[in-house]
Amino acid sequence: MPKGKGCWMPVEGFLQHVSDAFKTGEWWNLPWWREVSDASDQPEKEIAEKAFCELRQVFDGAWFREQVPLGSLAHPIAILLLIKGLVPFQCLLRLGRALCAVRNAGLLSGKLRNRLKLPAEFSGVHWEVEIMGYLLSRGFSLAPHAIGAGNRRADLHVSGSGEEIIIELHRRTAAFPRELAQKNMDWYEKAQPKRLDEIFESPEIIGANRAAQDKEADRIFRLLKGGHGKIGQLPDKPGIILTQPALPFSLDRLQNHLARFGESRKCFLGVILVWPHFSGGAIGFSVQWLPNKHAGRAMSEFAAVRAICELGEGLAH
Repeated sequence: MPKGKGCWMPVEGFLQHVSDAFKTGEWWNLPWWREVSDASDQPEKEIAEKAFCELRQVFDGAWFREQVPLGSLAHPIAILLLIKGLVPFQCLLRLGRALCAVRNAGLLSGKLRNRLKLPAEFSGVHWEVEIMGYLLSRGFSLAPHAIGAGNRRADLHVSGSGEEIIIELHRRTAAFPRELAQKNMDWYEKAQPKRLDEIFESPEIIGANRAAQDKEADRIFRLLKGGHGKIGQLPDKPGIILTQPALPFSLDRLQNHLARFGESRKCFLGVILVWPHFSGGAIGFSVQWLPNKHAGRAMSEFAAVRAICELGEGLAH
């Protein structure tokens, strides 16, 4: 395997390092991230070293050894630590830098660290840590679990530029509907289209997908407002919901739901949607907001909202 601008590491040497990591738990003795950092236009080596040192503090040797008996390395970080390349490097570097920022702000609690180590908890906590790290890097001050009227709790209280805003973090996890995928495959096999663009013109596929997207918009809205819903958690201060959808959904339908619900929620500014995507070997983000037109103030008035919308240019700190 290549070693960036230096020499080459033989495959057998790489495999031996992986084997040693499994035995000792010391995954950091396979410092492939230095090779990727040297071989690409990435931040300086010192920054990468600090980020991976922070990862080492959270995902330590004892944790890594526990992953091996599972047989399949179920935790996403355990897998990324042993896959050499630009995409895992980007993911790990970003998380390590976010952890550094959160720790420096005194917000990296033992509970947060422990939740990061659990496969079932990781996705949601990872999302929270990265947003916290990003806002801290932009100069905002954060306080977790803001409490407002009625003892309602919210994820983050953000202050800066002479203003305050409450942010609730929401992440929808779901698999693509199996029955819809089967419908699309059945149509494809039956119709045998001669051109690829016929797939995007087919009423059989378009109709089924539109119905599925309407249902997904309804699910997202129910999650945002019902039961332990995030909108209900917002204290009586200007606040937004920051959410990462898992499936395509009807934006218009969700906006209509929010518009009707927002009439009685003047402090609720609206929802910001953040979708991750791959581009040029790195992870970027697409951002769109759905404002509550009944809110007392516009979302765009808040510097934190404008900063979050710059996530569309990537999560570069």
